[in-house]
Amino acid sequence: MSALVDDKPLNPWEPTTDPLDLAILGKLIEEQSELGSAAARCIIQGFEQHEPITGKPNRVWLTEEIADTLANIDKVIEHFGLSEMNIADRRALKLGRLDRWHDMIRKAGRCAPPPENSADDGALAPHALGTGGQKETPTQSTRETLDEG
Repeated sequence: MSALVDDKPLNPWEPTTDPLDLAILGKLIEEQSELGSAAARCIIQGFEQHEPITGKPNRVWLTEEIADTLANIDKVIEHFGLSEMNIADRRALKLGRLDRWHDMIRKAGRCAPPPENSADDGALAPHALGTGGQKETPTQSTRETLDEG
């Protein structure tokens, strides 16, 4: 008998076939992929460089793709009735963890100063679910859920 045999029962599931669900989730995935491409270009070419063919600044492209992704996130939240409070709680916890991680990297002393905001980046207003840079206090239930995951 093979060591790779798994005797667990299969979990039967069927993918969604709802055209609107597929359209909304498909567009979210598309925009997230474009955001990933823009971020990758910033890594390999530099944040302040320009796309070689179109000449579009990487900063502008990244800004546009963030906006497109946030718009699609809003549509997913609206369509599927996701809890904005739970999302905000999770987001606040993640921001705190990211802040601590970034502080560790900065303390290592190998970081360039952060780029200044530029008027040509199509500056985004704080996201509807965002805190505008302010930390939110997560609820106890969210902390317990995140600690388990």
